[in-house]
Amino acid sequence: MLVNGLEVWAESGGVEFPLSAQRYEPGVVYPSGFKWIESFTNEPWPTWVYKLDDRTRIQQEVFVPKGRACCVVSWRLLTAGRAVSLRVRPLLSVRSYHATHHENGSFNFMAEVGDTCVSWRPYWGTPRVRVRFNGVYAAKPDWYRNFLYETERSRGLDSVEDLASPGEFTFALGDAAPRGVPGALDGYAAGRRLARG
Repeated sequence: MLVNGLEVWAESGGVEFPLSAQRYEPGVVYPSGFKWIESFTNEPWPTWVYKLDDRTRIQQEVFVPKGRACCVVSWRLLTAGRAVSLRVRPLLSVRSYHATHHENGSFNFMAEVGDTCVSWRPYWGTPRVRVRFNGVYAAKPDWYRNFLYETERSRGLDSVEDLASPGEFTFALGDAAPRGVPGALDGYAAGRRLARG
């Protein structure tokens, strides 16, 4: 597992609204992004529409291309005439599927940043995490501690984890094309084909 999730905030009319939610030990859910969900569909892929207090509507889509080691996340402003910005923080663990990750001094927060791509290699010998984006990236390393995985807890497995967030993407949403992190989050080169079998 390379990227566990995203922390997402929208700013509209000078007010910030969370568009994500995480569960932390001892069962606290924060922030409360779920309360802004107006609709959800999984056809043709997972798509949420958020409706904020000021009636701003934002669409978020998640798409995983078949046979590719990447995930595309995008946001689109559905309300005309609004100025909305997004802040997005990736939450990384770079671990085995069955392990948990904990804060440590060995995690390498250093990023290689290009015009439309940023990448990290959190540990020596691990796959590189790459994100292609159409916004601005700023290094703001931080640890998010004590994520709680209730299903693992009910199975008697390790269920509390710390995730590293190396920085933050910002995007200005407008009436034009979708914006967001059309990200190639892969372990090797962007677009590498997955082994079949």
